[in-house]
Amino acid sequence: MVMIPYGPGEKNNYLDFIADLKDLVATKKVSEDRIDDAVRRILRVKFQMGLFDNPATDPALTAAIGSPEHRQVARRCVSESLVLLKNSNNLLPLKKDLKHITVVGKSADDLGTQCGGWTIDWQGKTGNVTTGGTTLLAAVKKTVSAQTEVNYSPDGNDLKSPDVIIVVLVCFSGGKGLRGPQSAGLLLGRKDLIAAARKNAPPNGDTIGRGMKVNKEEILGMLVALEVYLARDHKADWALWEKQIKIIYDAAASVPGAKPEIHVPEVANHVPSLRLTWDPVKIKLTADEFRNALRSGHPSIETVGGPDFVGITTWMMIPGEERIVAKRVKEVLSM
Repeated sequence: MVMIPYGPGEKNNYLDFIADLKDLVATKKVSEDRIDDAVRRILRVKFQMGLFDNPATDPALTAAIGSPEHRQVARRCVSESLVLLKNSNNLLPLKKDLKHITVVGKSADDLGTQCGGWTIDWQGKTGNVTTGGTTLLAAVKKTVSAQTEVNYSPDGNDLKSPDVIIVVLVCFSGGKGLRGPQSAGLLLGRKDLIAAARKNAPPNGDTIGRGMKVNKEEILGMLVALEVYLARDHKADWALWEKQIKIIYDAAASVPGAKPEIHVPEVANHVPSLRLTWDPVKIKLTADEFRNALRSGHPSIETVGGPDFVGITTWMMIPGEERIVAKRVKEVLSM
């Protein structure tokens, strides 16, 4: 099973993947037996689930996607998938007629953060990423009685002596920049709030087993990855990334018609990055042709981007590799 996040005309699209996989099979770099085994495993599960009993979809149902009825089913799915780790003194469900409730955490009023990745966008975005969604803060305000005062404190410094405090913390992936286990992660927020959340786990919690189902090896791996990450000189890392991306920028900018731009993405992969576009009259390449040229060269170089631009980052490169990338970028743009 391979994760392909985009459709035709975008980076990492499934059409390119199919073509590349066919080439690998044709050149015997991937065996047909390996493909058959993967397909057999997937089909077996689909047959067991009865997905082939009625395989065709009804196009007429497309208009109902996002309807109030569908959203109600989605809310039910979310509600039934939540895991209550602890409910001391039967605090939950909260009474709707409480006099004063304070909601804490900037993510409590951010629909994009609440959706996360793989919802509207692959890596996720902050803000109002879609219509019709409801933030936790908005849901609280809508549900409580007209006499209940709801106070919102993004940083937790203005609590106003409430009857109840609802705290929204952020879970952070253990992979990518931290380079730890992808299935582990971190809970981020104020120290005292994290300490309170920790009391929901064994031996304080009344659940069976570990609350988040992360095995001991992954917990240890996450600890080591975090220790290594915290010990790094982050200012030096940032300076290195800026220097590396500037080398690639200069190489691209030296080609007439090229329009490189250095930027730092707002949310995911928040590191110095290069966005590369060009004048199609002077450089007769599409973004996909440029990507394929880098990918098929030696060494093979992978990039990100979309149908009208190419994106390059250096934070996973070993020092010195940026010069190889810069040389190849200039060569391909000059083709």
